Amino acid sequence: MRSKVAKVESNSVADSARFSTSLSDNNAARYESGLQWLAIVCVAVVMAFQPYSADDFWWQLSRGREVASGSITPSRSLLTLETMAEADWLGGLPIFAIDHFLGGHGLMLCRVLFVAAGLAWMLAPRKSKGFVRPSVWFVVTLAMIALARRFEFTPAMVDCIAIIVLVGLMYRKSDETDSASSDRRKPTVAMLTAAGLFLVWSNMSPAILAGLIGWITFCIAASLVADPGHRTNWILAILMLAGGSINPRGIFAWTDSLASIVPVWRNPAALFSGTPWQPLLEGLTDPAAILFLLLTVIWVVTQTVRRPRMPRGLFCFAWIQWLAWSSSHNVSLATTWLAADMLMSWHRQGQYRISNLGLSRSHRIGFLATGVGIAVVLSLSGLVSTMGWGIDASLDNRMLRMTLQQTRPYGTAFSDDTRSGGMLAWEIPQLRELSDASDTAALRLQDVALRAVIAGRFAEHRRVIDDLRQQRLMSYWLSDGSQGGYWLPLERRETTLLVISNRDTELIGGLEPSIWKPLSLDSPVIPYAAAGDEHYARQMVETLTNREIVEFQNWQYSFPTSTGSLFDRDRWGFTPVIVDAEHAYRQAEVFRGMGLRYAALRVLFVGRDASPESVPLACAMKRCQTELANAEIVAAGAPSWFRYFAATELLASDDCALDVAAENPSVSPSWSSPDANGLGSELRTRVAAYLQQGPEELMVANDFQSHSDIEHAELMYAGLCGAIEAGQHSVADRYLQWFDANPATAAVKRLVEVRARELHPSQTSSNDS
Repeated sequence: MRSKVAKVESNSVADSARFSTSLSDNNAARYESGLQWLAIVCVAVVMAFQPYSADDFWWQLSRGREVASGSITPSRSLLTLETMAEADWLGGLPIFAIDHFLGGHGLMLCRVLFVAAGLAWMLAPRKSKGFVRPSVWFVVTLAMIALARRFEFTPAMVDCIAIIVLVGLMYRKSDETDSASSDRRKPTVAMLTAAGLFLVWSNMSPAILAGLIGWITFCIAASLVADPGHRTNWILAILMLAGGSINPRGIFAWTDSLASIVPVWRNPAALFSGTPWQPLLEGLTDPAAILFLLLTVIWVVTQTVRRPRMPRGLFCFAWIQWLAWSSSHNVSLATTWLAADMLMSWHRQGQYRISNLGLSRSHRIGFLATGVGIAVVLSLSGLVSTMGWGIDASLDNRMLRMTLQQTRPYGTAFSDDTRSGGMLAWEIPQLRELSDASDTAALRLQDVALRAVIAGRFAEHRRVIDDLRQQRLMSYWLSDGSQGGYWLPLERRETTLLVISNRDTELIGGLEPSIWKPLSLDSPVIPYAAAGDEHYARQMVETLTNREIVEFQNWQYSFPTSTGSLFDRDRWGFTPVIVDAEHAYRQAEVFRGMGLRYAALRVLFVGRDASPESVPLACAMKRCQTELANAEIVAAGAPSWFRYFAATELLASDDCALDVAAENPSVSPSWSSPDANGLGSELRTRVAAYLQQGPEELMVANDFQSHSDIEHAELMYAGLCGAIEAGQHSVADRYLQWFDANPATAAVKRLVEVRARELHPSQTSSNDS
């Protein structure tokens, strides 16, 4: 009896232990599932809350508006140089429809929903199949980070979605073959999918040839290994070819697609350096390119370590790699294919998810390593710092609109890139009202870089830009027998306006001595008009006044405050002042290109105070100081010791520490060295403080009571420069009075005269007269 009781008790204890173990496993599974869902939400927030920043944002909106108004040739309606129809005429309609019906907030909301749904579909844990493996997590997040700038409902996003569907067709189930007579519906679905995919793709984006050639390489490889479904594959290829030809461009859509993915087909390869179509080797600093290379390494490693794949995967891999390396514009296509191929391969092999909910120790270590790796990649990608809601400040069109509304635009406009042209194209309907009120024809846009590449006009487009940059106004003959010089082509096109990106500071600097004068100083896209044109004269005079204010008056740069607009990254108002080192850098470079170096320094001092370790700001500071030193060489034969020290002082990075004396041996001042007396160390100390804190560090009241000798004049000249840079005219006049009554070297006297003319240009001109 006792043995039976003991047996019952032991069984109950065992059942209780198993029950408690089951509860423990269930609790652990819930905890792990919740932790994974939290990670999905965190990654989705970083990916989704990125302001719209694509350079073709306004261009696609303008095309979509033309389609909504009834045009099937939107580019031809917008551009004077466009003469043919376009296959991807619907490419701008999705983003325009969302913006028209839901506004900018709707654009962001759709982006958030799209990214969140995609991540949840790929990474969400399912009780029936277990958790997603750490390797899948890593590949998905790497691809999402690389493609974060593509989730904007533009043709680039259509390309990525189409590639995913195409790879899915490659991995369709094995029973969808020629011999699978039990279910005829599945091959039919595949055929409809193939034809429909390329029908939609060709009308939305020009990259259809990339998908077709990828599919053909897949078909060839499948035929070589006698895949039982190779006949169906070729039928699908024919349907893809037919579907891709149903558009306003017809069969010529394939040649346009070739020009889009292989831009050197219609344009010389040398033209693409520094553009979005440059070879991958020239753009390796781009995070998207680095992540593409990392995914390439992962693909090669997985195919080497695991059971070798069929050759068809290698053929597609080679084609996609060639596309990416030949043009950075194709990196998003290649990244999408690599990620989709690995994920679908793992899914088919049963390696996508962990079969049980209880994670082993190796799985836990894998998740931990994956989490650390993803955190590192996210921090290095810069996506965390650019999080926000709305439209990026680089696409802010308000300044361009306000500037041109003060004019009476007419004729045609030349744009240097797609962002500039698209922004103007969006504003043209509003500007036509101004033209209707006057006796001039409505303004029209000549071309944008994106269409110039596809249509084969990019060589002419870049030639005009190079001539403007180098001030080659008059006609000359090129080595290929063509005629150069910007005046004739712009005159022939009745050009009255140039719209130049604020990123091209070399072009801005080239236009400075020309007849083209800026109509704005702080717009992301700067309009230029010819001097003397009465239609733009009022705005031109206002801009000239503003140049004088920012350069010599007591103007101080400040970061923009949050106004609650779509162009403010902080839509929640938590940050009243938007500190953006990139914005400060761009504004300083624009001022420097326009020759407003004092204004550029004022911007840089504010920017470096907020971001002291910023390498771009340090490089911009170095360039400004070097150019000011070179200007002193032109004026006096050698720079002052103050400007020499400022140009050679180390800042945030040794890469920007150009040794002015090494670059130009004549730079080093030849008069008495301050190191020979007690003023050398004092001047260096002041210069170091000046570069960190601003020109106020150069103005010391005690200097006026110190001994008045030739060496001391170096300190006083530094104070004069600091007063001019700070816009303190009364203090600068006091320094000028000191130099009138005290000795200085001949070179310093010449430099002081130059500074006096800068400070009082009107008095100098009246004295000369």
